[in-house]
Amino acid sequence: MTTTDFARLSDTELRNIWPDEARDFTPWLFENIHRLSEALGLELEATGMEVAVEQYSADIVATEARSGFLVLIENQLNPSDHSHLGQIMTYLAGLDVNSVIWIAKEFHEAHRSAVRWINENTSGDFAFFAVRLRVVQIDESRPAPIFEVVEQPDEWKRTFDKTTKKGDSEHSRLCGEFWSRYLEIYPDTFKHTRHRSVWFGMPPDKSIILSVNIGYEKSRIFLRGQSGTGGKDISGFMEKNKEKLDEYLVSSESIVGGYYHDTEGYYYGVEKDIRLRDKEQWDEVIRWMEDKRRLYRETLESVLERDDS
Repeated sequence: MTTTDFARLSDTELRNIWPDEARDFTPWLFENIHRLSEALGLELEATGMEVAVEQYSADIVATEARSGFLVLIENQLNPSDHSHLGQIMTYLAGLDVNSVIWIAKEFHEAHRSAVRWINENTSGDFAFFAVRLRVVQIDESRPAPIFEVVEQPDEWKRTFDKTTKKGDSEHSRLCGEFWSRYLEIYPDTFKHTRHRSVWFGMPPDKSIILSVNIGYEKSRIFLRGQSGTGGKDISGFMEKNKEKLDEYLVSSESIVGGYYHDTEGYYYGVEKDIRLRDKEQWDEVIRWMEDKRRLYRETLESVLERDDS
């Protein structure tokens, strides 16, 4: 009989990987939301971080791409506690979300019971997930995060799959068709997606992102920073060049809406009253988006050229 020398699987302390929950883990999860999506069988698109709700801030707000459902994600690198459960209930009162994902190092039985009770006493299209976060290593291998779903509604997955399968979720299907049409008119502009937004890296170093969005009520374009930064990474550039950017983008009336900066770190936004469902107007909004995309790029290049001179 051959003896196999098996490797040893061990857990790593979470704070050895992410020392601070708000500064380290939440931005990491925002950037790596696909890992959580795989564990839950969802298609999550992170849309907001540290979203203000009364005196609190919800860690992450996301959209489920297939259903269009709004999802609240609350994180903690410690075991579950009453404080976070209370905050979640506050967020539910202030945000119109369809699902909650509570991530913790481990869950006390009392909190698992609370999650079960909420799932059993809410409507069938609402879901509350309790997800245990682990980081494991095999001997001296690189650490790997694991999301273990410890609580979820009994019938929710079946209902969700049936709902999203029906028409393949109209929202994500229409988004996919819209971006396919965009790429027919302007080939190789970006990588195809079924999400509502595409992002373009802008000069000087692609740290400035141009977000092009087709929504339920409006189509929007704006400048922002990298995911998870809240715009802090580009705020210095924007403040320094405000006068020149206003000259190109506001004074010329090329972009209506002008200069603004909210908690998400958005700048120089413009919108158009054409919705995703308005298929007969897709070509019009696509040409508008492409014209604006080129204008934003040319503007930033011109601003940099003036700096160099």
